[in-house]
Amino acid sequence: MKGLTDRQAEVLDFISKKRATLRQIGIRFGFSHAGAYYHMKALEKKGYVKLGERYSHRSYKIIKGVDA
Repeated sequence: MKGLTDRQAEVLDFISKKRATLRQIGIRFGFSHAGAYYHMKALEKKGYVKLGERYSHRSYKIIKGVDA
């Protein structure tokens, strides 16, 4: 996955397999709800996901998959 950090790639892989909430993402990777949001925001800036309302549960759409 071009342009992604290792952690961003791990998060993208995780959400591609499981429709996780921000809280679930944070628990899985050991960071806060806000930390999960900022990782998702980075994925959005790189064109991998589209976020909905801020801090909304499962409010994202995967645009590019793990293999992109």
